[in-house]
Amino acid sequence: MLRQVERGVIALILMLGATSHLAEPRQPATAITFKQPLSEVESEGEVEPVDCIPSREIKNMEVVNDRVVVLHGTRDRFWVNKLRHRCHGLRYNMALKVIPWAGRFCANDRFEARERFQGGAYMISCRWGEFEPAAIEQVALIKAELGEDK
Repeated sequence: MLRQVERGVIALILMLGATSHLAEPRQPATAITFKQPLSEVESEGEVEPVDCIPSREIKNMEVVNDRVVVLHGTRDRFWVNKLRHRCHGLRYNMALKVIPWAGRFCANDRFEARERFQGGAYMISCRWGEFEPAAIEQVALIKAELGEDK
């Protein structure tokens, strides 16, 4: 039921973005596969992926599938991380254990995961890729297209 509500919200966001004459054209979610930037800043051109982001700027992390994690930041910012390698066993709604190095999360650093509602050890180990800035509409599209239940 919750997934149906999420899809309804995603569809509404996408419809509003598509019908607005002020909406900027966005690249498809699959652009992440080809290492193309997900968002653009008019005055600065393309926004490049970064290797590190300060841990204090991250509020929440959401697993999309075993290759992609979305980081929800402060000030309504988002980053999409295409993991360095497929992280076998990583699934939506898992608890992540991330230990920042020098107050930052960086590409190639490790993080661990386990089932959210089960105690025990963190059994899955993954490595971050680059952190790619994204708009909320792009995050919704990525979740809709790449989510596990496809």
